[in-house]
Amino acid sequence: MTDESGLLPGQVLVGRFRMIDLLGTGGFGSVWRAQDKQGHDVAIKVLHPSLISSPKIRARFVREAQILQKIEHPNVVHVFDLQEDDNRLFIAMEYLPGRPLDVILAERAAQRAHFSLDDFVAIADQMCLGLGAAHSIGVIHRDLKPANVHLTNEAPIAVKVLDFGIARMLGGDTSDETTRGRLLGSPSYMSPEQVTGQPADRRTDVFALASVLFEVLTLTRAWALPGKPTPARGDVGAMLELFDHIASGPRARPRSVRPELDPRVDAVFARAWAANADGRYATVWELREALVDALGLSSTRVTDPRVTDPRVTNPRVTNPRAADPRAEPTMRIERKSKAPPRAAAPSRPLPTKAIAAAGVVIAIAVAAWASTQRDTEVVRMAAPMRSVAPIAPPQPIAREVPPPPPVEAPIAAPTPTRRAQTPPSVSPTPSATSTPKPRDRTVVVDGVPIVEEL
Repeated sequence: MTDESGLLPGQVLVGRFRMIDLLGTGGFGSVWRAQDKQGHDVAIKVLHPSLISSPKIRARFVREAQILQKIEHPNVVHVFDLQEDDNRLFIAMEYLPGRPLDVILAERAAQRAHFSLDDFVAIADQMCLGLGAAHSIGVIHRDLKPANVHLTNEAPIAVKVLDFGIARMLGGDTSDETTRGRLLGSPSYMSPEQVTGQPADRRTDVFALASVLFEVLTLTRAWALPGKPTPARGDVGAMLELFDHIASGPRARPRSVRPELDPRVDAVFARAWAANADGRYATVWELREALVDALGLSSTRVTDPRVTDPRVTNPRVTNPRAADPRAEPTMRIERKSKAPPRAAAPSRPLPTKAIAAAGVVIAIAVAAWASTQRDTEVVRMAAPMRSVAPIAPPQPIAREVPPPPPVEAPIAAPTPTRRAQTPPSVSPTPSATSTPKPRDRTVVVDGVPIVEEL
C-alpha cells in the first residue's frame, strides 16, 4: 500500500505527530496511525497533495473537521486538530480500534451468522445517539452506510459514526459550493430526494439508517437489484436503473430473509423508506422505537449524559446532567409480549413525471459524479479543535410583503361633481336618513354603447 502524500514511518508532522504505519488510502487521502508526544495513538487523515490546490476539495476537507469538532459525542469520531505542514493538510483524529461495519457484515454473511436481536438494538441505539447528536445542532450526514459505521468493540457493542465529508448544516447559509450540481452519497444508500436532486433533511438520514439497519438485521443489501451486481462507477444505465428502483420500486421485506420476524417489522421498514419524505418517521428515534416495538422488545433505556436535547435524540434520556460525564451510554433490553400491529401512515409516491424529468439531470450528474466521487475511506479519528469559528444560529427568513393590487380608475358617472366627492375604490357609507338614488351609466364595449342601470 503506497501513500501519495509521501509520508514515511517515523516522520513527524508539526513537531507533534510521529507516523507509525499506513492504515488505508482512498481517492481523497490516506489515513495513518501516529503517536503524539505523550505516546497516545491518534489517526492522521492526510489530503492528497495533488488535491490541496483545489479550493472546493480543500473546503470540503476543512468543513468535515469543523463539523466533527462541533458534534462532540462519544458515538461520533472525534477531532483533535486541523493543521498544514509542508504542503500537507491533515486532520488529527481519534484512533479507533476494531473494524468497520461493512467488513463485519461481509464476514457474517459468508458464515450466515446473524446478529442477536440484543446486539442489533445496541447497534441501532448507538447509531441513533450519534446521528441524534448531529441532528441536534442542525447537521445531516447524507452518506450513512456500513463503511461509515465503525465497531470499536463487538462484545459488548460499541459504535462510532464516521465521515461527515458531505454533511451539511440545516438553517442559516445552506449553500454548498463544494458539492453543488453533483450527486452526493453512496448509490445503494441514497434516498429518493438525493437521487432526484431535491433538498435533504433529517429524514434523508432516516432513510439511510433504515437501509443500514436492514443490512444488519438480514445480512443482505436492501436496494440490490435482483440478479445484478452493484452498479460500477461510471455505468450510467445501471445507476439510473438503481435510482429508479430507489425512487419508485418495491421495498425489501425483512421477513423474506428472516420469516421468524413479526410482520410489523416489514411495515416499519416500508414506512422508513417512503418515497415521499413526509411519509417517513420524522426522527431517527421514531424509527428506532417502532423497530424495538415490532421486534417484541421493550423500549431500551439509553442514558447518555452528553445528549440533552430530547426533541432530537432519545425522549427517554434519564437525568442526563446528574450522570457521570465520563460514562459511556448504557443500555437495558427486556422482552415483552407482542402488541397488535399499528396502521402505518400512508405514503405518497413521487410523481412518475418528476422522476422521468430528473432522469436527464441525473444522467449528466452521474457522469460528473463518476469522475469526482471518490471512495470514502474509513477514518479513525478525537477532541476539540482549535480556532474554529462557531456556526451562527439560523436567521429568520425575511418574507417580502407583496404590494397591494393597483386600483382601477372608475368609469366616469353622468354627475361628475357627485363622483368627485367620493374617493376612488372606497364605497360611501350609507346614511341612516338618506339613500342615494340609482343612476344609469353608459359603457362603451368594442365601439357599442351599453347602458347600465346602477
